Amino acid sequence: MKQIAIGAVALFSFVGACLAGEGKVRRMPEPIVNEYLVMLQGIRGHEVPGAAASLMNRFGGRTIVQYQNASTGFAARMTDAQATALSHDPTV
Repeated sequence: MKQIAIGAVALFSFVGACLAGEGKVRRMPEPIVNEYLVMLQGIRGHEVPGAAASLMNRFGGRTIVQYQNASTGFAARMTDAQATALSHDPTV
């Protein structure tokens, strides 16, 4: 489970290669339980709100904050199972 994390909001983040079918989830040394940073691929800044809403509707969870400028993605609260399922989405 290898990836990238940002700040105190992130527990897991999603970017990079799948490992052993567990998706693209990386555990951080000092995680915040049930909080995840989701990095989006192929999504423009102005498309983040719609993409985040669509992904949360499909996989469950609640968006905390959205990132639309330097990077595209969002922070969300969800379970480990929801995060793993979400990490298999091609836009993540």
